[in-house]
Amino acid sequence: METNGNPLVSVRILTYNASKYIIETLDSVYHQTYDNIELVISDDCSKDNTVDLCNRWLEQHGTRFAKVVFLTTSVNTGVCANSKRSLEATTGDWIKGLGGDDCFYPQAIEEYVRFVQEQKCEICAAKMSYMDDEGKDLVLELGGTYDAYMLRLQSSYKKQFRLAKQKIIVPGPVLFYSRKVFEATGGPDANYGTADEWSFLYKTLKNGFRVYPLDKVLIKYRVRSGSLTRSNNGKLSQASIDSNRRFMKEVLLKEISPLKEPLLWWHLYVKYRRWGSSKAKILSLVDPLWYIEKIKPI
Repeated sequence: METNGNPLVSVRILTYNASKYIIETLDSVYHQTYDNIELVISDDCSKDNTVDLCNRWLEQHGTRFAKVVFLTTSVNTGVCANSKRSLEATTGDWIKGLGGDDCFYPQAIEEYVRFVQEQKCEICAAKMSYMDDEGKDLVLELGGTYDAYMLRLQSSYKKQFRLAKQKIIVPGPVLFYSRKVFEATGGPDANYGTADEWSFLYKTLKNGFRVYPLDKVLIKYRVRSGSLTRSNNGKLSQASIDSNRRFMKEVLLKEISPLKEPLLWWHLYVKYRRWGSSKAKILSLVDPLWYIEKIKPI
């Protein structure tokens, strides 16, 4: 639904025990320079007062939005099921996810909409800045946990798709995509846990949608230790490793032909085995793509 030529953008916020951050997150949506926004909040049975805070905030600020949906549940279902619920509740022409502890810069939605209209694309990814638990700015090294994706997006569609068969090429928090992409892919796949972003990007590219790079910082992302995807030492959590292995086994290793793409198939098989057992690390020595990744990690 458009208003004065501006398409409706669904901003979906996922919350779970987010009372420390949720008001800051909601305020960042409220202060957007873009008007035509549908706000979808989906809480996954928070044990703190997140729901009460959201209700009070909506009483004061809800009329600013074209539409408001606030979903709650009586049992905790996990982040992926919560994500699916929020997606199914959206009605906008465009969809933007936002973590319950992250924030938009004021012109984020306006910049996203302008970019996709100018480029005539269906999905894009912006840059993001980083903050710690207390909101203090962080600087991450290029090629680290969250960076380097903008360099990958300079690639052609063909190269993006090849990279998406090997790794997650873009972090989910920066993506902005159309309902057309959602309808073609079903959105992030709750079947693969914390690998839902990888499976979503793989499906998106498989359906012929190239991800366009938007060279502006629009998201403020909170880097928290001990999260679902990262353990306290900054490495992938076991839950994340298990989710990635399941996606590789059930999708990638079945859909990628060992006859047509033998090096890629072998590389994925080695990674699958290596993540499953430390003894399998020796297989990397006979994986040509492993050496290429070491030399040119982007």
